[in-house]
Amino acid sequence: MCMKSFGATAAVAVTMAVSAAQAASYSFVGVTNNSEANTTTGQNQLSVDVIDSGSGTVSFTFNNAGLLASSITDVHWDDQAGFQRRRRNG
Repeated sequence: MCMKSFGATAAVAVTMAVSAAQAASYSFVGVTNNSEANTTTGQNQLSVDVIDSGSGTVSFTFNNAGLLASSITDVHWDDQAGFQRRRRNG
């Protein structure tokens, strides 16, 4: 079984103004291009939905809408906007 990995580290550029309970969908951009085929597969198949969960929190749902087996191996957050970092246990 051949499993393609979106090993080219993925980054999500998120600029949001989302109202409560409304999802915003975002695509991924390959940060490295170790394999052009895998990077293209990830960019075409993978997405994330961001939902305002209330109380200053959001939920993330990662999606694979393609036929090729793929995985997100790393997610890097750009904190230049000064978002507060919180750790959720559990």
